Amino acid sequence: MKRRGRLFLSCLIALVASVSAAPQDQQKKAEKDWVIELKTILVELRAVVTDNKGRLVQGLKKEDFELREKGHLQDISSFGEERVGPISITQRVILANVNPVESPAPAKEQARSLLLFVDSINMAGQNLLRVKQGLKKFIDEQITDQDAVMIVTSGGMEGIPARFTRERNLMRFYIDKISSWGAKSTSYFTPALAADVRRENPDAIKVAINLLRREDGLNTEMLSPQMLKQMALGRASEVLAQASFRRTSLLGTFRAAAELMSKAPGQRVMFFFSDGFTMLDSRGNVDSIEIQQAISRAVRSGLVVFSINSKGLEAPVEIDASRRGPSFGAFDPALNGRIASYVSASEKESQDGMNAIAKDTGGDAFFRTNDVNFALKKSFEGNNVYYALAYYPNTEGQGFRDIALSVKGHPEYSVRTQRGYLASDIIKSAKAAAAKSQQQRLFDAIARPIPETTIGVSASAHYLEVDSDKAQVSMKLLIDGGHLTFHDMADRANLALEVAGTVYDRAGRLVTSFIEKIKGGVPQAHLPEVRGSGFSYTKRLELKPGYYQVRAGVLEPETDNIGTANTWVEVPDLAKGKLELSSVLLATSGEPQQPVNGLQQLDAIKAYKTGSTLVYYLMLYNATTTAPSDLTIRSEISLNDKVIFESEPQPVTSRMVGRDSKGIEIGGQLNLDIEPGFYSLKVEIKDKSNREFRRSVEFLVTN
Repeated sequence: MKRRGRLFLSCLIALVASVSAAPQDQQKKAEKDWVIELKTILVELRAVVTDNKGRLVQGLKKEDFELREKGHLQDISSFGEERVGPISITQRVILANVNPVESPAPAKEQARSLLLFVDSINMAGQNLLRVKQGLKKFIDEQITDQDAVMIVTSGGMEGIPARFTRERNLMRFYIDKISSWGAKSTSYFTPALAADVRRENPDAIKVAINLLRREDGLNTEMLSPQMLKQMALGRASEVLAQASFRRTSLLGTFRAAAELMSKAPGQRVMFFFSDGFTMLDSRGNVDSIEIQQAISRAVRSGLVVFSINSKGLEAPVEIDASRRGPSFGAFDPALNGRIASYVSASEKESQDGMNAIAKDTGGDAFFRTNDVNFALKKSFEGNNVYYALAYYPNTEGQGFRDIALSVKGHPEYSVRTQRGYLASDIIKSAKAAAAKSQQQRLFDAIARPIPETTIGVSASAHYLEVDSDKAQVSMKLLIDGGHLTFHDMADRANLALEVAGTVYDRAGRLVTSFIEKIKGGVPQAHLPEVRGSGFSYTKRLELKPGYYQVRAGVLEPETDNIGTANTWVEVPDLAKGKLELSSVLLATSGEPQQPVNGLQQLDAIKAYKTGSTLVYYLMLYNATTTAPSDLTIRSEISLNDKVIFESEPQPVTSRMVGRDSKGIEIGGQLNLDIEPGFYSLKVEIKDKSNREFRRSVEFLVTN
């Protein structure tokens, strides 16, 4: 049957073989396509080289390095030596491959993109306070003019736009905005104990029942052993489910932040602050998939992560007064050792993820230190000189790809760099993005926990009801014109954008969404101004009483560039008849004083020059139930929660500038003879029973 002279039979065999092998051929083709696609992905590395005394090594060349992926030698496609900031005495640099008589050219100084990532989901309130104090000190003492800083939190970005800034006052302002996501449990019923309970370990169940009795006041004498066991199993499932949810939320935000950093210039560094998080899933098993995906995304972004445990130097578990329930010594002495063992095991396990993220991205981890600024300083000093390398993988396989980088002929040198990535993660995300329409990608970007910043967008939402409009909320987007595409048409420059938005209630349910196409132009004479200061888009939203998150995005179809932002707004229920206030709207003296009914909205953070005059407006609702003459109004300005100006109470009638069927329009102005900084204006109205109604708004004062 294999003789070639038998043409018919050969053709028949070939036909049968082609039919039977078709799925196999398709699989081979898919694998080949996978390899081809992967070879077009650029993998970026940041490497720090130190000698056996811990000194940074400077002056290495591309040919001095050996790079391997999965054991296969790789070609380095790009290479550079970078320096950022001064080198401390403790990090003295040795010059490699440099003739002593030569005067080596200094490493090119690069910008540094810093991401301060605060895990507010897994951080206790007192630890968050210590981290915020350390970050402010870090900004005052170590941030240079080369550094651009972005602040991200795992528990929500209300009032903190995900964009880089070099303005120190703005950094401090955003740090003050970081809030605790929710109190963490201080119970001794830890995930490590819960995992053993889920495995029905008899000793663990005994400890769990004892904790339910001591911490929750459970009367164990009235219940059968089987019922007590079921209650212990139920509590274990609850503990693991909550911890697993916190980890998933954290790592989801981490991946989004790492992806955002892939577009940042210069050295990319993340400082990751957390109390730690469990790697156990809801069944008590170790789940490493999510953290592998997070590390892989960071590696592909060329991001180096330094993990800093925010717990600091904790007291031993036996004397830790912050735990729930009675003091540790009040427990059955026979169980003390088991409880301490479980607590210690959970503490160690909660640090494993932080350590892996740091080590596998080429960074380092800091535990058991109360000096946040010291950890940040040490991280800085250890990265002042680094090597930027990139390569296109020439190896096959869809699993984890380990990376090994070394200096030829110098086994005594230590190379700190990214350790590997998931190949499947790259292709899957690329294929998923390619399969979606532009509008789908826009809504995907809007839904992400970290805003997309290819197009600069800031959002504000203001509550304002007037009788001429059914809507209650004005959403305003300020769109950066510096990176948009304008086409010259005679005396105008035209552009095309798509704007979309979604609104979610407090429970996370989608309330409404919209998408609009915008085509417009600007006179050529005004184009430089638009490119410099941008332009705004305003939309009125009809929303029922409640608390909402407003998410919006801008897409430029021609370039596929996207920018997103989000904000929060509360709509009070006027039907209840209680006094209510609209948002406070700001203007500047000398600007056209648009009435509130004109629905003109202003930026979320408005800037003023020192010595200028701030003008504010707001609406007072349901004032007909209380005589306006019985109401007083006062205003105050504060800096970092310290009041620096406070007006005397005055009758509301003295500030009335208009009214409609909905309410009374109030206006006022304040002279800003104050130092530059970020301030808060609070407007307070009191009735004759001394009940207070307040609204506040932030603003910036500059020289």
